Amino acid sequence: MRFIEDEGSTFTKQKKLENEDVGTRSNFFTWVTVIMVLLGLNIGSWAFCNMVFGHPEHPFSYDILTKLEKITPLRGYKSTTVPQGRFSSSKSIYQNAYQFSDAQLVAYNNLLMRSYLWNYGEKHKAKYIYGDFTVDEVQVLGESDLFRKGLAVTGTAYKFPDAKIKLILPTTEALPEAEYYKTGDTLKVRKSDMAATIIHIERPGKDLPMTFTAVPLVTLDSAGKPANLQTTTGKDLTLQIPETLNIVEEG
Repeated sequence: MRFIEDEGSTFTKQKKLENEDVGTRSNFFTWVTVIMVLLGLNIGSWAFCNMVFGHPEHPFSYDILTKLEKITPLRGYKSTTVPQGRFSSSKSIYQNAYQFSDAQLVAYNNLLMRSYLWNYGEKHKAKYIYGDFTVDEVQVLGESDLFRKGLAVTGTAYKFPDAKIKLILPTTEALPEAEYYKTGDTLKVRKSDMAATIIHIERPGKDLPMTFTAVPLVTLDSAGKPANLQTTTGKDLTLQIPETLNIVEEG
């Protein structure tokens, strides 16, 4: 009888130990799962923040950054305070961009817009364009455009018809284009007077002209007030950079 009790007691203890072992292993796997989930969330959070803060040129990121006020508003400059950068002719810019593959051009355009949205700084250098152009078209900007108010003046480079400029002239009010520029006029994009920085390059086809979209950074006079740009019709145009842009996905 004593033997049976001892045997039963031993069996019970063994069963208890087995249950504790199963419970320990179960807790171990539970904790491993919890840690892996937390690690995944941490990596996902890091990747999300990197995407948003590192790529403001994307509409989703830009929308979040502007709503959270985590991006510095766009600013204008005096001719003596423009960001560091390189001034190049339209021909030189064309020859450089001509070598890009489609993927490289997309990446380069992202860099151009990203640098502009961050107001350049030490890490990002401006890509300036200068030269004389023949005005082909003048467009009044609206709510669906990147800059909602102002003019877009498109012109063909003198002596190099393979390159065009689309010069964005942002203002605070809607404007009648005929009062400022006319087709056939000479559009002079000067270095110090304008400091037109490229924010996008459009290459529609191998044998078609490239268009360089540029925005003047010099929008303030020596006193820090909005600068007046004298247009080809002789009328002054007051430039003013908006604090935010209308960034949308390209069609």
